[in-house]
Amino acid sequence: MTTALIDGDIVAYRAAAAAQKDIDWGDGETGATVNVRQAVEASLQTTAAWMSLAHCKDTIVTFTGRDNWRKVILPTYKHNRAGKVKPQAYRAVCEAMNERFPCRMVEGLEADDLMGILATSEGHEKDIVVTLDKDLRTVPGRHFNPLKDTKPYVVSELEGGYRWLLQALMGDPVDGYTGIPNVGPARAAKILGAMLPVDVLWPKVVAAYRKAGLTEDDALTMARVARILQRCDYDKTTKEIILWHPTSPLRLLLAAASAPAIPSTAPLAASNRPSRATLAAPNRPSRTTRIAASSAPTKTTIISPRSTRKPPRTATFIRRSGKSPRAPTTCSGLITTPASSSSR
Repeated sequence: MTTALIDGDIVAYRAAAAAQKDIDWGDGETGATVNVRQAVEASLQTTAAWMSLAHCKDTIVTFTGRDNWRKVILPTYKHNRAGKVKPQAYRAVCEAMNERFPCRMVEGLEADDLMGILATSEGHEKDIVVTLDKDLRTVPGRHFNPLKDTKPYVVSELEGGYRWLLQALMGDPVDGYTGIPNVGPARAAKILGAMLPVDVLWPKVVAAYRKAGLTEDDALTMARVARILQRCDYDKTTKEIILWHPTSPLRLLLAAASAPAIPSTAPLAASNRPSRATLAAPNRPSRTTRIAASSAPTKTTIISPRSTRKPPRTATFIRRSGKSPRAPTTCSGLITTPASSSSR
């Protein structure tokens, strides 16, 4: 049965923003009128409508967790959004969606990452990524934009990797990573040329960065930040993010990732027991070194209100070797001959 993998962040934000009218009283005084019921109803109706348009009877709605892993390798990631307050009905909308639909949230991962991991996981081959965000089309699989598409669009491994490297060259000012200055879609496409495998195109990306006075490390950082995680980029057993590298991937573990996950059908914070169906880690120590991060919350949440917690200051990157199983070679962005350090 086909499942719609829906971006809960977008649905919740749009519904909450539409139900809020900001008021400027003058003399620096501001306020807002908020219709929470309208916001909740809009989010539930939108989710159901997106499922229907994608011809899916089931859904998994994904939300972004705290302590975004990208801020560990690029502290400026989404820095331009710092201090911005979400619409006031946002949390109520998230709670309502969690009560009505199966939801997933993993600390450290974005909603996009969860959709990418699920869409490329075994048993989810027929699932459809339903979102307005074009960046998801760097992930192989079936995609559907409910505002533009009439049927799912299939992204191949080859196309997904090509789109990802285009993004690594261009950057994304909205998300706070630069890529190569003054490189837009046309120049990025010219740099890459034909749509070829990632291991063929990567040297072109590095050469373009060097020509612009930047380094291979700069190219690697931008590529990692631009990459939406797939099954091969996340170890569900150790709860480690596998940072892409053309030959020697690194493993990264956020301490906050050990927080319990949301039960898929339970109300918000109704239980501290992790759901078997979620991707979150059990609350147990890991054999690998953890990133220095603030302590995990004592209650489960989908979305927290404005958090004063700072992102992790330090990280431990781990190269692994030995007899661990190799990473799959069919994942977009991995070279055809896997390195032992990319063990799964």
